[in-house]
Amino acid sequence: MTAVRWIVVGLLAMLLLLVAAHGFASRGPSSFEAQFRTQSADALAVASAPSGVISDAEVDALPAPVAEYVRRSGAVGQPHLRSFYAEIHGRIRSGPGDTWMPYTVRQLNTYGPHPHRFFLMNATRFGLPVRVFHAYDEHATMRGRLLDVVPVVQAAGDEMDRSETVTLLNDLVLFAPGALVDAPIRWTNVTGTTVDATYTRGDQTITARLVFSNGDLVDFVSDDRMRASGDGSTFTPQRWSTPVSGYAVFGDRRIAAQGLGRWSAPAPEGQFTYIELTVDDIAYNVNPDRVRPRAAQAEK
Repeated sequence: MTAVRWIVVGLLAMLLLLVAAHGFASRGPSSFEAQFRTQSADALAVASAPSGVISDAEVDALPAPVAEYVRRSGAVGQPHLRSFYAEIHGRIRSGPGDTWMPYTVRQLNTYGPHPHRFFLMNATRFGLPVRVFHAYDEHATMRGRLLDVVPVVQAAGDEMDRSETVTLLNDLVLFAPGALVDAPIRWTNVTGTTVDATYTRGDQTITARLVFSNGDLVDFVSDDRMRASGDGSTFTPQRWSTPVSGYAVFGDRRIAAQGLGRWSAPAPEGQFTYIELTVDDIAYNVNPDRVRPRAAQAEK
């Protein structure tokens, strides 16, 4: 066998080993997939069961534009929200000059005295799989792996906790409006269509401005969410906003189903969109089996 053929055989063997390692890493007990399902099940196990339905009186206690928004979501008469599970797709990039990466997401949030957020993203960069797992239990972490093996992002600490608390409120407002009647939020009216929400989770208290038009939320703006560096090692304070571009009905709920995420960075970047998303499916007050991908549920 020639030297060239030996090299080719060696490369093929390495490729097969890499494929096998990736397959195990993506589904094995230490995989983000396994952690997402285990932690989601644990959070659902301690989330209190829905008690009663959302009443007109509860919604009337909210500021007028928030109350109208909650009513338009179809929440009145539905059970109080204790969880939601969503499947999302879109594209994401780090900066205005970077290449967009397509992604899919599976996400579980729970509410009550100890809310949780678990967000599992599968993205592709230069044809290679990148998986990112956000977990917010007592504290928040963000971890990313290339090929499910090579660490590329690792973020934790007080700045991460604060940033994810903003995201937790954002999810609540966009995807679970009915849960606003139970949330630990202090409201401040700014104008007839603008309200400030001050939200507390554990030792973190953050504020966001909610902007409404014709009864719908059209933007969410906060200065309390910080932009992480590419590897998650540092955070930079920047204004964060999530303008809504479309609504959709899922069962008996109407929610914001299309939107953007924007950073307002100093020059030369300026304000730019770093993420675009579309909600493909969402369900409320779910059980642990619901956090399986829809394809896996169909095979069961």
